Amino acid sequence: MLLENQHTEFKSSFNDAVIETVSAFVNTKGGKVYIGVDDLGQPIPNFSIGKESIQNWINEIKNKTQPGIITDIEPLIIQGKEIICVSVHEFPIKPVAFKGRYYQRVNGANHQLSFQEVADLHLKTYSSSWDYYPSPHYDIDSISLDKVVQFIDLANQIREVKIQDEPL
Repeated sequence: MLLENQHTEFKSSFNDAVIETVSAFVNTKGGKVYIGVDDLGQPIPNFSIGKESIQNWINEIKNKTQPGIITDIEPLIIQGKEIICVSVHEFPIKPVAFKGRYYQRVNGANHQLSFQEVADLHLKTYSSSWDYYPSPHYDIDSISLDKVVQFIDLANQIREVKIQDEPL
């Protein structure tokens, strides 16, 4: 029996909430949205899939996300009823937006990202940060190398990505 969690979501029908969840999954570690089931993962009796539904859903997800997400969508049979599974992997370049908003999956729910969280996620994607880029307002003579070495030592104690460059 499936349960909703960090990587699994249940929806009774296809709508924008499905696409929001898909965008949250690709900005986190991937996941699956099961469509045509209730909150307990049980098939809904009156759920039906039209002839063109799957292709239309693939196009709608692609068109409402930026960059466009291409999903794996497949029909499944659960307890004799057909449902749909929308599956996505973590996207390599983040963040992905849905209608101009950014989401991540946190503890089984979609969390809308703040501006700072969007910037941090983008910088992590490129293994970079604000301190990687040179300032046009200073030259090398205005920097204390002792303070730079001290900063690198302190920063490397808490950073995920260690500073490996040697000060000049």
